[in-house]
Amino acid sequence: LLNSATTALMGNADSRTLIEAIMQEVVDAAGACGYPLPTGFAGKLLAATERMPDYLPSMYHDFALQRPLELHAIYAAPLAAAAKVGCAMPRTEMLYQSLRYLVQRQP
Repeated sequence: LLNSATTALMGNADSRTLIEAIMQEVVDAAGACGYPLPTGFAGKLLAATERMPDYLPSMYHDFALQRPLELHAIYAAPLAAAAKVGCAMPRTEMLYQSLRYLVQRQP
């Protein structure tokens, strides 16, 4: 969505804060759906990402090559599951809506 690889995203305070907030929504939703994740799980994933070489996520490549994005599996289904148990994921929903908009604009 931000047309950036991991090093830039992790190195910017604003994008890093957004990433952390989205990850916390996912952790909270998983717990609400009966799949609690270990304490500090999101932080461990962020630390692992910082140790990895810079990369662009697979969805970036799919979008750039105009291949179908897995929006249903990655966003719609988890959002529906969280909503079913009363867990809101506003940042994740905004990301999903933004990606849908971009896909609809593709030629």
